[in-house]
Amino acid sequence: MNPPDLDIQVSRRLTRYYILALTAVALLSLAGQVLIQYSLGDVLDDARVINLAGRQRMLSQRLTKRAVLLSQPSTYPAGTATYARDFTPLLALWKTCHEGLKAGLVPQAEGPLSVRISTETAALFQQLDPHFQAMYGGLETIGRGLSRGDTLGYAAALRIVLQHEQTFLEEMNTIVFQYDRETRQRVDRVRNIEFMLSVITFVVLFLEGLFIFRPVVAHTGEVIQRLSRSEAQERVANDQLQFTNHSLRQTQEALLRTAEEKHQLQQAEAKIRSASLLTGQEEERGRLARELHDGIGQMLTGLKLHVEKLNGAAFTEKQQRTYDELRRLVNQTIDDTRTVAHNLMPSVLSDFGVAAALRLLAEQTARSSGVRVHLRADETLRLPAPIETGLYRIAQEALNNAVKHAGASLVTLEVQRKNGSVTLAIEDDGQGFDPRSTRRKNPRSLSGNGLHNMRTRAELLNGSLKISSETGKGTRVFAKLPDKLVVSR
Repeated sequence: MNPPDLDIQVSRRLTRYYILALTAVALLSLAGQVLIQYSLGDVLDDARVINLAGRQRMLSQRLTKRAVLLSQPSTYPAGTATYARDFTPLLALWKTCHEGLKAGLVPQAEGPLSVRISTETAALFQQLDPHFQAMYGGLETIGRGLSRGDTLGYAAALRIVLQHEQTFLEEMNTIVFQYDRETRQRVDRVRNIEFMLSVITFVVLFLEGLFIFRPVVAHTGEVIQRLSRSEAQERVANDQLQFTNHSLRQTQEALLRTAEEKHQLQQAEAKIRSASLLTGQEEERGRLARELHDGIGQMLTGLKLHVEKLNGAAFTEKQQRTYDELRRLVNQTIDDTRTVAHNLMPSVLSDFGVAAALRLLAEQTARSSGVRVHLRADETLRLPAPIETGLYRIAQEALNNAVKHAGASLVTLEVQRKNGSVTLAIEDDGQGFDPRSTRRKNPRSLSGNGLHNMRTRAELLNGSLKISSETGKGTRVFAKLPDKLVVSR
């Protein structure tokens, strides 16, 4: 079999096996994603149902409270008219939600909400219903009396309401807990299914490696060995023909050239790897920032809106403290998420340029660390996106070193553009260091990989970076980059 036939055979076999393997993995992954998305919708509906059930408790307490206050108008005369006006709509809402939860379909402004009714939940609603009907009848009597201005039967109706209120609240608590328990059971069931899909995926990958890729690798190795033997025979014949035509000096020169080319190739490969790594990091940072802002950020905002809906509810003192702590934690989580997204990839960098991004970075650093940060830059300065990103990352790393390691109290940043280049200077009044001793300990960096990353960014943009520092005399970082992209050859 000649080499072209070997190439065709190996290519067809690899293509066929790879398509089969990737199709199996893709189908399993797609099934997992579909399951997750479907489960998320169910969890959101369950959360809304639990919220409605909890609201029923709140509405019953509010109605009871208003009935008591309306029975004693002299106690709170200012709110009597408001309580009387809102009494009937609240009572209607309370009844609508109760009947909807019991029937399995609650009318909502954005569309009817379907409620899962298990056997246990249905039994709990049967126990709750007499107390609800008794309270509703008493409250309805009070409402009719308010609309007619007739208080006859008011006291008897209020006694019925108060007699059944505590039992109603306890039964409603049991129903809320039952909803929560059933929701957790459904989540656990989905989690188990997802785990089984993961196990099946790993098993499929193992079987693919054992029965697909291993035979392909063996066959490919055999083909490569045959090609290698053929090439070795040709190389031996060529070496024998050329051996007598080359002198020792020519051989040495050839070796030197090979070594130099290898060295240059290694440098080029290292530069390409560094460029790919930094580019991948920036892309991943941007993706993570978008995911945080568009995904988790939106969900947190929705959670905050739901929490704010509870504001003003009739809580006990303990419940009010719990609610205040919950609202504080939600707001803090939203702020932390925004900070993380901004640190990963500030949108101001692409929208308004490096000067605006550096000014925001300086303000945030000063606010979070207490270090004074001064910036001198032209606010209208705009540069190609890779150069702006490089300048921002270099400044970000230098500021981080000045705050965390140098113990500086003042940091100055200056950006200038002139003569076809842009310069960035960062100076601090920190404790400084001895660059020579630090290089002997770790030649690649002065602070972890920070300096190495700054140098690499500058070199990949055909620029340079210099560090000047002395112990006790602060540190100066100076980067110089072209103000236009230059393609290296």
